[in-house]
Amino acid sequence: MEDTLEPQSFRWTGQGFLLGTALMVLAACGSSSFLVLSGSVANFIQTDKLPTDFVAEWASGKECRALVAMKDGGPLCRKTFDAPRVYEKPVYCYRTLGSITCYDEPDPYRTSTQRVR
Repeated sequence: MEDTLEPQSFRWTGQGFLLGTALMVLAACGSSSFLVLSGSVANFIQTDKLPTDFVAEWASGKECRALVAMKDGGPLCRKTFDAPRVYEKPVYCYRTLGSITCYDEPDPYRTSTQRVR
């Protein structure tokens, strides 16, 4: 049986973001603040992840993205962030008197007409 996680509220996501921001501000007080800030920005540009996302991934073992979670209202950590695949049923269209009629099964009335689409 799979464990399912309930969507986290914005309150917890916001607190994590504030904690990450506070840590970055404290790191900026040091002598290498420019290097830390440059590294964080370059990492964000390449991965679209905040520094707190890496900590959350380490703790949960799943893929975490705070920006996507804020945008779509879903959980912070998920198994995957890929878009779901949509499969369409095949459509069978036949020429009838004056129009084209489509069905979800091939020739349901066995009229032996030629398929249009």
